[in-house]
Amino acid sequence: KNDEVLYNAGVCFREGHSITAAILMFNTLDKYYPTSKLNQKALAQLGSAYGDVAFYDRAADKLEAYAKKYAGMEDAKKAMSDAVFYRKGIGDDDKAISDTKYFVDTFGRKDPTSGADAAFSLVSIYEKRGDQDMVVKQLRDYIHTWGAKGGVDKLVIAHGKIANILWHQSCPVKEIDGSCVKIARDRAIAAKTVKKKKGKEVYVAPTQCAGTDSKIKLQLVKRDASKMAQALAEAKAAASEFEKMKSADDPGFGGARYYYAMGKFFDADVEYEKFLDIKFPANLNFGDGLPEHKAANEAISKKSMKRFNDFLDQKKKARDATENKYKVVLAIKDNANSISAAARLGQIAEDFADQLFTAEIPAEVRKPMIIDGYDVAQDKVDAYCDALTTAAEPLADQSLKAYDVCLSKSTELGWFSDWSKLCEHELGQIKPEDYPTASELHGDPNNVAPIVAAEPAAKLE
Repeated sequence: KNDEVLYNAGVCFREGHSITAAILMFNTLDKYYPTSKLNQKALAQLGSAYGDVAFYDRAADKLEAYAKKYAGMEDAKKAMSDAVFYRKGIGDDDKAISDTKYFVDTFGRKDPTSGADAAFSLVSIYEKRGDQDMVVKQLRDYIHTWGAKGGVDKLVIAHGKIANILWHQSCPVKEIDGSCVKIARDRAIAAKTVKKKKGKEVYVAPTQCAGTDSKIKLQLVKRDASKMAQALAEAKAAASEFEKMKSADDPGFGGARYYYAMGKFFDADVEYEKFLDIKFPANLNFGDGLPEHKAANEAISKKSMKRFNDFLDQKKKARDATENKYKVVLAIKDNANSISAAARLGQIAEDFADQLFTAEIPAEVRKPMIIDGYDVAQDKVDAYCDALTTAAEPLADQSLKAYDVCLSKSTELGWFSDWSKLCEHELGQIKPEDYPTASELHGDPNNVAPIVAAEPAAKLE
């Protein structure tokens, strides 16, 4: 009965935390008594023992061998599950994928919940690899094969993750703050400058009204219509599944709510990008503002003022529709997406204001026009910028308040992310004297304990 002696010795050594001795016993049993019934139990014990001393690759090898050779045993499922865990831990993704698929095929039919969980876990491996197409494929396979067997929360998350990937893939350029735009903060030459021309000082008109680099120029980039439509359809499916969850006590409610709110955020972003795409009217001219030219100014500016007001009305309607969409996100009360929506509310007002601040002053307005020895271009530019600035300044104040609310809310919730950083950054750009950007200086550590080895590693074989 030497096989029994070796097995019992291995179990006793392991329970006594003499793992090296336990491993030697189990390996000896496997070497001299490979056909013993106790050897199959020893194989599982050996895998766990290797795991105890962090030999995870050997642990996985033994557990895989046991689960495949003795798949009918009660603990075979756990052995393969542990093997997958170890493979993931050491970054052996290919074997982790293979083991997971074996687990699903072998044990998933008898236990659909475990099978669904295992199939869903493959997503994390493809995410780690950065293989977005495989993530989408695996999630779609999961939805088709398992549906709600793994829980409604996973179904919401599956649809939500697909929506997230396709939404960002729909933008052909690198997104900025989640928006499909190109952006620039160019310093405008807005000061009233002069230059010498044939010994005389000549007024040089600025190209836009804003004079600081805190003003943003945005250019919308069209998304791929097919991928955008697919993303929104997945977001809608996530919402439909989420509505089946009865209360916050349902398993996985928090994670499902996050992806539900994210889908609503994408829906709001559709309106936001429509808002950004409304073009500023070209060739406006509000006259030179001089009393002696009043009649001419009225004729010139009346038409321009109507076009300008029509633009403002269109933009305000789009802003209201967009803000209402983000308020839907806020009402869901998911911390992460609430901060994102609060930041967007600040961006809406800021983008509106900056579109006015950075609108190019038409060449006709800037064109020199000498009357009685005086260049009236300066007065024409002043009249033009007065009209735009009057409309823009209240919007700039609104953006300041919205960003302040965003930052205050993130502090209140203790929730800090790229979106809360955006709010902080924009406040620092718009009004640095009141909202200095936080920074922290770190000194070099000077009281560090040395690394020591208490004892050498034990030799297992």
